[in-house]
Amino acid sequence: MTKIDLFSTPVLKAKLIPNDFQFNSLDKLIAKLLADSKENAWAQEDGKSTGEKDLYLYKHIQAKWLIDGALEHVKTLWETMDYKKGAEIVPVASWANLHQYGQATGEHSHCGGAEKAHISVVYYLKKPASSGNIMFTDPLEYIHKMTPVNLYDETLNSMYKEIETEQFDLVVFPSWLKHHTQASKSQEDRIAISVNYIGVW
Repeated sequence: MTKIDLFSTPVLKAKLIPNDFQFNSLDKLIAKLLADSKENAWAQEDGKSTGEKDLYLYKHIQAKWLIDGALEHVKTLWETMDYKKGAEIVPVASWANLHQYGQATGEHSHCGGAEKAHISVVYYLKKPASSGNIMFTDPLEYIHKMTPVNLYDETLNSMYKEIETEQFDLVVFPSWLKHHTQASKSQEDRIAISVNYIGVW
């Protein structure tokens, strides 16, 4: 007997290491944008988000190295997903989330909200140990909830898959894939930057 797994969903992980000038410039920009932000002001967000006031981080010159560097991997996932050829892939939204101890981002996808998106990335500018990872939801979650599989045993058939990450990791995924973050257990800041890309013809 042969087991055939159908309809898998690829997620890519890469490393994008900035030089000191790139890191410090982007870190200072994010700190400035977050300076007067409030916690819990952004949807599904316990911590602070630049999205409260600025959803277009990619337009700032300090973020250019990240936006351009991520694009190569976004194009790879685009081809892997066999999306329509001939598209110009461009960023349409980007923001940074700051999490401190006990804070997290709730489950969501990037298909709704302020801007339409095809492929999304999350980049860990700061990712201290024990600050929690990103969790992706099985796309068949809705179906599984109507079947007798043991979804709530974390060792078997879990609805959620954890991607272990560290500082300067870039995770690339289809924008429709639901995800959330684990709560941070670190006393240091976790800063994750999200970027949405879309194909235009």
